[in-house]
Amino acid sequence: MKFLFSLITILSVNFLNAQFGVGQWRDHLPYGECIDIADGGDVIYVATASAVFSFRPQDNSIERLTKVNKLSDSGLSSIAFNLETNTLVVGYVNGNLDLVIDGQPYNIPDIKRSDVLADKSINDIYFKDHFAYLACGFGIVVVDTQKLEVSDSYFMGPSGNPIQVFNLKDDGEEWWACTEGGVYSAPVNHAFLANFQSWYKRDDIPMSGEQFSDVEINSQFMVLKVDTSDANVVYFKERVEGAIWEVFPSFEGERIRDVYMDDEVIMLSSYGVLKIYNMDLDLDAVWGNLAGTTVKGNGLLHSAEGGVWIANDEKGLIGYNQYGEVFNAFPDGPAHLGLRRIDAFNDHVWVASGGVDAAWVARWNFLGAYGFTEESWSRAASFDGQNILDFMDVSINPQDNSEVFLGSWLNGLVQIKDGEIVNIFNETNSSMSVASFGGNDRVAVGGVDFDPQGNLWVSNNQTDTPLHVRTPAGEFQAYSFIPEIGTDVLGTEVLATQQGYVWLVLPGGDGLLVLDTKGTLLDTSDDEYNVLVNEEGKGGLPVEWINCIEEDLDGEIWVGTLQGPAIFYSPEAIFNSDEFDAQQILIEQDGNIQVLLETENITCIEIDGANRKWIGTQHSGAFLMSEDGVEQIQHFNADNSPLLSNNILDIAINHEGGEVFFATEKGIVSYRSDATNFYEEMEAVSVYPNPIRPDYEGLITIDGLSRDADIKISDISGNVVYQTEANGGRATWNGLNFNGQRVSTGVYLVFATTSDGQSTNVSKIAFIH
Repeated sequence: MKFLFSLITILSVNFLNAQFGVGQWRDHLPYGECIDIADGGDVIYVATASAVFSFRPQDNSIERLTKVNKLSDSGLSSIAFNLETNTLVVGYVNGNLDLVIDGQPYNIPDIKRSDVLADKSINDIYFKDHFAYLACGFGIVVVDTQKLEVSDSYFMGPSGNPIQVFNLKDDGEEWWACTEGGVYSAPVNHAFLANFQSWYKRDDIPMSGEQFSDVEINSQFMVLKVDTSDANVVYFKERVEGAIWEVFPSFEGERIRDVYMDDEVIMLSSYGVLKIYNMDLDLDAVWGNLAGTTVKGNGLLHSAEGGVWIANDEKGLIGYNQYGEVFNAFPDGPAHLGLRRIDAFNDHVWVASGGVDAAWVARWNFLGAYGFTEESWSRAASFDGQNILDFMDVSINPQDNSEVFLGSWLNGLVQIKDGEIVNIFNETNSSMSVASFGGNDRVAVGGVDFDPQGNLWVSNNQTDTPLHVRTPAGEFQAYSFIPEIGTDVLGTEVLATQQGYVWLVLPGGDGLLVLDTKGTLLDTSDDEYNVLVNEEGKGGLPVEWINCIEEDLDGEIWVGTLQGPAIFYSPEAIFNSDEFDAQQILIEQDGNIQVLLETENITCIEIDGANRKWIGTQHSGAFLMSEDGVEQIQHFNADNSPLLSNNILDIAINHEGGEVFFATEKGIVSYRSDATNFYEEMEAVSVYPNPIRPDYEGLITIDGLSRDADIKISDISGNVVYQTEANGGRATWNGLNFNGQRVSTGVYLVFATTSDGQSTNVSKIAFIH
């Protein structure tokens, strides 16, 4: 079978998230690194480690299936589609299982919740009628997709012990189960497959004691993939009596990623090569590059509609249809899952990936940085060739949002302009110094932050000058704090405040540094500084191990510690009073007085337009607290929301639209909050949606308001039907009156008044029933 391409169409699909309203979520996940593929007839389903997307070649449409909409989890391991029952099955590394039947999602968490003391990963899924056979880390589980329940499980390992099963199929007479210890078989119609003695290990196969990861069966051949310590071997044999296993040609010594076979083709993919054979075992096609992308097929498919499709290890789905048109398709998203810090300003979001481990040892991560602007993700120019590693922090220039600075744990300070690297600052062109630790000489930048005047503050670790500033004119100045801070002390997160103070986190139990430059950045002779620790009168921190700091709209400094948040209510007192110690918030819980989030390790704090506190934790997800921290408004975790993990690495807020970005080790999701930037003059108040149509059930947002503006909504006759107060620059209304009834058809007036009563604005909302 020869492939002649008379027409080649390369399609790069850039999927933009649709407008989402207040209280709704959306994902920002990478879709380039694909792990599995499934044939949905006229739709191709592709899995990544985080989500699934579908692609319809006929109209080039893409749909995301994520924890935000149809899936219950992240950390995918396999997918399969049953064309007869129109059922997509999604397996996870933790044993969780999702079914999407006719577009309706169902979750079966039985394996995940089971007390099996073994790997629960669902490695592969095989359909027989309406039953899904799951190849799991401990054996085989049978799921009835009609009854939505587990119907059986098989432990076929020696003496009935768990054994890792990677793949299984049947040849009409026997099951073939590929395991970590060889291939096991049993009669398909055996009444007691749950009994391990019903299964036998096949010693007729070469290398029978090795790990087998794939079996493919058609009317003519059987194919087995063996995973050895240094490469793979693929065996095949004809399905005739007396046939023997032979090594499949042309792949000796190569690391084979996937094997696929149906009654028309046999396909094998390795790193950079896809080979396609016909049923005479003639090599029909060799692909090293398709749609401008190196072939690295983690999943292969010869679809029912025709054509070859590859779940590629990079750049998503690639392939061609029955007409020879070539496609490259995947939704828009970040380049990868790797991240450490995230920053947002107006409609610009940037992510720094890499960082260090718990011992502050570099990860040697080349993943670089990526940004989200104009509703699209893009990666900055490749850092590989410039050997820039392990970004620790990122800060967007508030005076020029197209300019971004990142701190590298090995290479200094990196300046990006319009998505391109324009400068790398180190000991040769700045005031920063080289330090030798971790076995390498380095300019280790741990934190970066712009102050309101556009000065960039940078920490430079294990040097005599741990803090530096770069002015908008490009001048650098170093700051030394010897003997209070020596070269053995780390400095990471930097915070430059409205009051002109600069705060530096000293991780590892060394507390905080606060610097007052007196407004003379390039003259250090009049500087004052203080090191704050967990002693009364010296900072009063609950513990000296500090993770993060943030300034709220009133100038108070919120500090994230291993034992909850602490607040410096009067930061100016640090330099002019003896009473400046941090305080923790006392709340009443079940009749008891206790410290707010005292048992939580606080990883990040962000302030929204209403001065409320978004607090990320290491183990319990994210909390939205009131302005004073006393009232809990929201608590999002992996069980009650689309959050991908309870370990929140960082939070950033796009104050322009109120979008809150949650960065976790499993990726990024965002939530549209009910607070935005505020505008004192209220000259551009807007209402969305408007008009309100009969089928609309979401919140109505009123934006462009002043802080804490008073909102009254009345009918055209002046009868007030609703009243509220703005959160920052946004107010919301559910369309109900004081009695909880949806208001009638007509025009309604929105009266907005500033908190001091000096300014007003009137807008209109139309309701249509």
